[in-house]
Amino acid sequence: MAEKISEKTKKMLVHIYALFLALGDRRVPWHAKAVAAITVGYAFSPIDLITEGLMNELRLKVQSMTDREKPTSWIAGAVVVSIWALAIIAIVLKIIRR
Repeated sequence: MAEKISEKTKKMLVHIYALFLALGDRRVPWHAKAVAAITVGYAFSPIDLITEGLMNELRLKVQSMTDREKPTSWIAGAVVVSIWALAIIAIVLKIIRR
């Protein structure tokens, strides 16, 4: 099973690298570049948007809100969101300037 996972990981990295190369190709339409940029960004993002334990995370968030505890990861979340925002702005500006 571990061999299958590493094999799939290698294939996934090849596909992500191909998407990354497509970002710099002038023949690729802007909308395809936008989808490729989002895909590559998601692949390397430290935030996992789709998880198996999503309901558990939501339950813990609600529980922490009802317990009046302050979230401990606001700063880290703000840093990641800021990086995403800057990346999106840079991509949009690059597309507009062409």
